[in-house]
Amino acid sequence: MDCAAVIQGVGLEAELEVYVTGEQFAYLCPDRAAVLLSELRRSALEAGWDYRRHRIKAAEYCARSVPRGPRPVRRFTDVISGDETRGYSIGSGDGGVAFDRAQDDGLVAAVDGLVTVLTGTEGDVCLTIRSYRKAPPLALKGWDRVAEVGFVSKDGKPDIGPVLVADEPPPITVEGPGSYRVRVHVRGRGAAETVAPEMPAEHHLIVVFPGGSTKQRTFKNIEG
Repeated sequence: MDCAAVIQGVGLEAELEVYVTGEQFAYLCPDRAAVLLSELRRSALEAGWDYRRHRIKAAEYCARSVPRGPRPVRRFTDVISGDETRGYSIGSGDGGVAFDRAQDDGLVAAVDGLVTVLTGTEGDVCLTIRSYRKAPPLALKGWDRVAEVGFVSKDGKPDIGPVLVADEPPPITVEGPGSYRVRVHVRGRGAAETVAPEMPAEHHLIVVFPGGSTKQRTFKNIEG
């Protein structure tokens, strides 16, 4: 078998398709393999830059799309993936129990040190987190659903996951270990799924502040 036969995908018999490994291709067609490798590397680099540019543009869009509020101690905005589970968590603990309870509620649930929030999509979601030293005023305008739960952070550095973000979020608990309230604002959970290069249609705002109550409250729900 020669290089021409490999490139054409034809062996000794005209109807016989030939499949070769990358190693075999490089051995049989070294010049052609070098050209293709260079093209693949350039394409991958261009795709990486395109994706990075989109993520920056989408994060800026997400930041503009969230209503203004009191100045937080810390803030974070990025695009996350709804993931195949259609949800994400804050803190650590029994994810199965928290997820089941969130499914029962339809949006959010807290079990000890873990908060689970459900998305309406497996696609892209705008996520903004704001951390305060005391409870900010309740803001319902512009959101489809607003709810609040309490959880305990044992180490004062609860993780957020499983989400794919460009930058690592800062610690969202500003007073270290202790009890906190998590106020969840969402809109667009019923929208069609969006992925790059489209801008996310679903938006989440998470507000975190110290608070000892573990009571779950719903302040607004106009989701269909």
